[in-house]
Amino acid sequence: MRVTSFLLCLVGSLATSGDSDEEFANPNALNEAAAWSYMKDYNVEASEVCNRNALVNWAYATDLTEANRQAVLAESLVSARYAKEAWKNVTSFQWKKFRDPELKRLFKSLSILGTAALPDDKFTRVNLSSVLVLNAEPSECVLLTPKTKRRT
Repeated sequence: MRVTSFLLCLVGSLATSGDSDEEFANPNALNEAAAWSYMKDYNVEASEVCNRNALVNWAYATDLTEANRQAVLAESLVSARYAKEAWKNVTSFQWKKFRDPELKRLFKSLSILGTAALPDDKFTRVNLSSVLVLNAEPSECVLLTPKTKRRT
């Protein structure tokens, strides 16, 4: 994945530069052209991750089997790890100083992790409980008519 190669390049540049100042950890930290390039690569890879996640969720939603549930949990963990990796890359940029408001907005949205910030074991427990709750029992759809406010 390009994100992995970007991270490796970043680590390589840190190891060879000898500069311990965080502000200069990423030589492209203020380079908006490099940031747009990263966002283009991220968009392609994130679309692939999202598509795989949607496919396994669809498979589970249409066939509630243990194998499909395990696939959902595994793919969710892959997605969370990808989000963490992207977060590391995004936070290596000084995106708050970008001049382009759209680029700044994109980086800001990727700088917030949510449940992906949890360690793998806790993330799996949270995700497992949400998968179980969503499909624990069938639910009845209740429609209320506007006139009578009664069940139909």
